[in-house]
Amino acid sequence: MVSLWLVILMRLTWLLALMGFCWQALLPASAEQKGFAVVRGAEQPGRGRRRVLTRLTACGVTAASLALCLYATPSQAAPKPPPNPTDQQLSQAAQQKRSLAQAVGVLSAQIAQAQARLQTLAGQAELAEQKYALAVSKLNDAKEQATKAQADVVAAQQTNERALSGLSAKERGTYFDLLKRVIATLEADS
Repeated sequence: MVSLWLVILMRLTWLLALMGFCWQALLPASAEQKGFAVVRGAEQPGRGRRRVLTRLTACGVTAASLALCLYATPSQAAPKPPPNPTDQQLSQAAQQKRSLAQAVGVLSAQIAQAQARLQTLAGQAELAEQKYALAVSKLNDAKEQATKAQADVVAAQQTNERALSGLSAKERGTYFDLLKRVIATLEADS
């Protein structure tokens, strides 16, 4: 479309230039304006006929240029329509469209499977995290109980040593005998 307007603009410019030349040729010019020395009463023979032929030629060229601009431009204005696709090209395009649609379907199914697997793994990770937190909590509770039990054992040993220190040797022997019998009875029951 742009090239069409460019061609029209160039032809109109050329036409205006020729019309200006023709218009200047049609105007009568004096010999002084043309730069000739003027001798009164002595005109050159055949000079008038040449002037008329020059003017007629310029007008003819201008008219031919105008006709060329008006009649030649419309034939270039209509662009050539694109060719219609053949049946083979249409069937190839349809086949390509089907194969691409199938590929999209396969990829969509793979994405759905991967998302489901990702959700399953996320659930398993969350469960493992909760189990770990529970195990850490039980470990901390067990450590606290062990520390408390150890403190209880130390306190019991101290209490036992104080109690034994106030007993005589005979009483201590009786106490240990009694303790041995209790332990033996407990072992026999189990």
